[in-house]
Amino acid sequence: ASSAVSAVPEVAFTLQEAMGTSAFWLIASASAMFFMVVGAVNLHQLPHMLDVGVPPALAVGAVSVISLFAAVGTVTWGLLVDRVGPRLCLTINFGIAAISMVMLLIMQNTIMAYAYAVVYGFSLGGGSPLLGVAWASYFGRGALARIRGATTLSNQVFNAIGPAIAGLLFDLTSSYLIPFLLFVFA
Repeated sequence: ASSAVSAVPEVAFTLQEAMGTSAFWLIASASAMFFMVVGAVNLHQLPHMLDVGVPPALAVGAVSVISLFAAVGTVTWGLLVDRVGPRLCLTINFGIAAISMVMLLIMQNTIMAYAYAVVYGFSLGGGSPLLGVAWASYFGRGALARIRGATTLSNQVFNAIGPAIAGLLFDLTSSYLIPFLLFVFA
């Protein structure tokens, strides 16, 4: 109350209004792709590490490093998004995620597996929180549950089909090349 700075009014979209914007469909698409990649990679990264010769115990360790760096990423992206906004943060975050998919694709040994784990974990930690901030920033909080709820089904569908697509493509080609390239672009 003692501040001389007045608050900027928050945007307040209804679900129908939000669905009429390109921002809604872009964020929804980015969110679906995020969930597809995360679902598939989280399932297939360990078999891939084993396939390229990472010893089982060290491969499991690399997967644990992902969780550790996801925690670091969550805090880091949370601090960063307050300073530069969700659009730039999501762009950078998804760029880093794409780099991590290239790292996964070219992985050949344990050192590369751990380098991938650090980069992927750091980007993974920011994905969901940044998407949440993007929804609220673009459309406000008044109908946020309805707006987010409208995309939850597609997120879950993509999260479910991502691992299946990767598995099918691996079964057809005996390689993760095609699915991991798909994830780079997604």
